[in-house]
Amino acid sequence: MASSFEQMRANVGKLLRGIDRYNPENLATLERYVETQARENAYDLEANLAILKLLLLVPPLVPPLVRPLVPPLVPPLVPPLVPPLVPPLVPPLVPPLVPPLVPPLVPPLVPPLVPPLVPPLVPPLVPPLVPPLVPPLVPPLVPPLVPPLVPPLVPPLVPPLVPPLVPPLVPPLVPLLQHVVTNTGNAYDSDTGMFIAPVRGVYHFQVHVLEVFGGSYTALVSLMKNGSRMFSANEFQASGNGSASNSMSVLLEAGDVVYVRLWSNNRIYDSTYHLNTFSGHLLFTV
Repeated sequence: MASSFEQMRANVGKLLRGIDRYNPENLATLERYVETQARENAYDLEANLAILKLLLLVPPLVPPLVRPLVPPLVPPLVPPLVPPLVPPLVPPLVPPLVPPLVPPLVPPLVPPLVPPLVPPLVPPLVPPLVPPLVPPLVPPLVPPLVPPLVPPLVPPLVPPLVPPLVPPLVPPLVPLLQHVVTNTGNAYDSDTGMFIAPVRGVYHFQVHVLEVFGGSYTALVSLMKNGSRMFSANEFQASGNGSASNSMSVLLEAGDVVYVRLWSNNRIYDSTYHLNTFSGHLLFTV
């Protein structure tokens, strides 16, 4: 077993020194290597740091915790408050207009050739097969055609086939950067941390963040446009501290929303010296 583990360590070392260091297709191989380390009571710092960064770069496969705003396609299990359009199968309380199939208790003197249109005075003993004209008060067994106005309490039975790859449009509840130095035109909202483009044009944005001291967390932030990631900045050091920066120019339509997002399980360090910045300006209108 020791020889096979040394052979795996050598293969992983070659993989980490090549161009496939952060290839997502190698994630399964690195995970098996971590399990082998646990069995052999060994530790490979370089390989473990590589799989940690690779997991941070792969988009999450967990669906969001926010309830969708679109009603589900599957009808709810709770009966609706609106009466259905389909008549129920419950027998009516009003006698039908069609004569019953059971003969009356008093036989007629002359058998009629045509059934009478007037209902008999004696109610039939057998409920009619024709549905009533008045809908009953009992909820139907058939789901209604009109969706209910009240959202169901039971979640839909059919889960989504593909988890969304686009993060939600709602930024974090607490803005990442609240200290505002310059806000010409008031396009940046310090309460929400969002910049809303006032006009159509080409804008330039810059992001700079500082990692938490001691290497306890990774500092991974992204510049988002209408909920889609435009670019990211990432930094991780096992000791000391480091910083990450990135910038780009992008065409925005009037009303587009741009903000900085700090991803889950990541931290940045800040103080009264304002060590993290998010800046941007309009280059020209289009």
